[in-house]
Amino acid sequence: QTVSVEPNTIYKIGGWVKVESADRFYIYTDGYNGHHDFGKTGGYTHDWQEWELTFTTGENQTTRNIRILSNGVTKAGYLDGLYIKKEGSDENLLLNGSFEQVNSDDTFFNVTTSAIKGVESILLNAEKNNINVCLLLSPHYFPSFVLEMYPEINYNLSYGFIKYNIMDERAKQVIEAYLRAIIPRIKDYTSLGSLCVSNEPQFWTKQARDFYQPLWEEYIKEKHGTIEALNVAYGTEYADFSECKIPTVGDNLALYYDYKLFNDKNFSSWHKFMSDIIKEIAPDIPLHAKIMEFPGTTSGTTSLMVQDGTKLENYIGILDWNGCDGANRYENIGSVGPLVESFWYDFQRSIQNAPVINTEDHIHVNGSKIY
Repeated sequence: QTVSVEPNTIYKIGGWVKVESADRFYIYTDGYNGHHDFGKTGGYTHDWQEWELTFTTGENQTTRNIRILSNGVTKAGYLDGLYIKKEGSDENLLLNGSFEQVNSDDTFFNVTTSAIKGVESILLNAEKNNINVCLLLSPHYFPSFVLEMYPEINYNLSYGFIKYNIMDERAKQVIEAYLRAIIPRIKDYTSLGSLCVSNEPQFWTKQARDFYQPLWEEYIKEKHGTIEALNVAYGTEYADFSECKIPTVGDNLALYYDYKLFNDKNFSSWHKFMSDIIKEIAPDIPLHAKIMEFPGTTSGTTSLMVQDGTKLENYIGILDWNGCDGANRYENIGSVGPLVESFWYDFQRSIQNAPVINTEDHIHVNGSKIY
């Protein structure tokens, strides 16, 4: 857990501990100044004991990391009533030091907000130094324990950063809890200029066909009305909508075009789901997504612009700015590089007349040594 501290200040850390055959079981707080070993080489056993030590923060230190570690062979270690207090104060800076805080509802996880203090520290420092921050929310980072509990959410998608089924209600529950934890804590910092909702967003529903097939059948039935009309459009001979599977390749262009629109609809609705939560809490913070610059890099149904679900028209009213990951990369595409990047900016502005924010501007190729 990360706690906020003041520079050049004395703090006390303490609590209760019980160990069984403990070898290197200890509390560690950023260095030996604030380190306490509850075990000893060869093992150590004792009943509940109260302990306390002090540490002094550094000259410019504003946060302190608290870890419970065991890097030896320990049968069991128990801690309770943990606290960190500024000398002369009774306020416990640790969250849930008694380990008794649990969810009051039926959710399958608990939310801890200690890591947000690190983000707040960055925003505060930026505020003091007149720096504008775009914060990347990174919903592609997803707790592995949820995927272990519900392996059906884990599609291990082969392309892009997102490796879970974004439209599964349990996955959405996790993302909503995350947004409702972090947005209220950061929204009032004057250094926060905007929020990047997703990083290089890509999602292919065709890689999760067992989940999306029923939704696909609803989509094509609503669009075409009858199976006869669908067969005329696709040049097929299906007897029922259920026979029309989500395509994996673009051999039938009419069918694949409908799939593209279906994929676009699902991915943009996921962004709307996140945007609605953020706007409810912080309506004035501009939102955008780091959509990659891909026009003209590949053609046909294999184009990433076709497959990724990032049809820009769908994001009007969901995202405020035209966010992107653009590149001019003079080294491998020559003098046309800056022109291609400008094409992308113009293309985005032609869809939504809003500012363009490039939060990953590739001046050189990755690994370049031309400085």
